[in-house]
Amino acid sequence: MDTCITATTSIGIDISKKKCDYCVLDPAGKIVERGQYPNTVRDAGEAAREMARKYGAKKGGCRAVCESTANMWRATYEAFEDAGIGICLASPYKLKMITKSAKKTDREDAHKLAVLLRAGMIEACHVPTRHVRGIRTLIRHHVRLTQDRTKVINRIRGILEAYNVGIEAKKLYSLKGIKQLEATELGTANETFVLQKHVRHMQYLTESLSDTDMRLTAEAAQNRDAVLLMSMPGVGPFVALLMAVEIDGISRFGGPKKLVSMAGFCPKIRESGDSTHMNRIKKQNTNRLVNWAMCEAAQVAVLHDPKMALVYEAAKRRHADKHALGIVAVAHKMVTIMWHILSTQTPYKSRSEEMYRRKLNKIKSAGRKRK
Repeated sequence: MDTCITATTSIGIDISKKKCDYCVLDPAGKIVERGQYPNTVRDAGEAAREMARKYGAKKGGCRAVCESTANMWRATYEAFEDAGIGICLASPYKLKMITKSAKKTDREDAHKLAVLLRAGMIEACHVPTRHVRGIRTLIRHHVRLTQDRTKVINRIRGILEAYNVGIEAKKLYSLKGIKQLEATELGTANETFVLQKHVRHMQYLTESLSDTDMRLTAEAAQNRDAVLLMSMPGVGPFVALLMAVEIDGISRFGGPKKLVSMAGFCPKIRESGDSTHMNRIKKQNTNRLVNWAMCEAAQVAVLHDPKMALVYEAAKRRHADKHALGIVAVAHKMVTIMWHILSTQTPYKSRSEEMYRRKLNKIKSAGRKRK
């Protein structure tokens, strides 16, 4: 995270679903303007252009800050960006520790943001470029499609189990599985109708996943960091691209421990006087998507990388033969290695050249098809 630089004129913006409250402070800290605008792309653009006209470079310059609130910050952030006003995204986790008070209104929150910005006390979130933000949106779309298809598959399995119907295909969404499901007749016409609707829904989600996967694979081919990360066993185009865009420049992380902390694989540390306690792995202020992706990659790496298998076995012995803790230890090790790969811009030394070549051929093929 980067600390915002104090601006001549400070603008604090509190964002909610339907509206945005703003507060403008002059260099002396005096409130010169307060107001609100609807949280839409058009209204945010108009507000940003008006701010640029009143307080822009010709008037001494200004800087703005808004709080990261789900995706509701995007319209305001991009509008101020386009208007040429420097804007930063405040970390809500850090703000909670600074701005605790009895009075909590949107109007007051906007004022507090402006005061903190003027004092140079805003801890800003990293905001990637629009292209990278677009890739992140595509990755999250792929994850949600996978989750939706899993839900539909579970419903289909529940219907089949109710009638003790078996399907030979290992994957219900495969061509063989679809054909078997389409030929399945249940007890009543209505239940057969419901089953077929679920099958159609599963087909649609599978096609959408295939298209999204092809697009992500083509993006991975254009990303140097993703190509390097694919040299690790267990890291395919999807996980490699996810890690590359979530890291978004390894220079942001001063060492491997910082990257491990972002991924959520380090324990909480509580220190008081001469005593230090290390508790369970922290969950606050971590990237849960990265945590999930690396745990999935670790499951595969244990099967294909002898070094990771040794890490897994050693961790299991230390933790009463618990599989989950072994996987977390492997994921921790993999994230540490990723930091060194990206810092030195060299592939994984213990890679399987044949496996790495297959991955590279896959992303090159996807890139050609997209063109």
